[in-house]
Amino acid sequence: FERAAPTASGRTTRLRAVAGDDSLASLEGMVAQLRTAVQQRDRYRAMLEKIAELIRDELGEGDD
Repeated sequence: FERAAPTASGRTTRLRAVAGDDSLASLEGMVAQLRTAVQQRDRYRAMLEKIAELIRDELGEGDD
């Protein structure tokens, strides 16, 4: 079976479990894919937070 999972960027990652595969191995593969997607989301979130902080700092300096 194949299952679509949204990523942080709004794109879709395909999670695949092939019929006939060992169920545990298929699940472990899906968990690994999800773990990678979560790490990528966290990196993007950290980058966006840093950008927002820089923008706030820049706007705050303009108010003085």
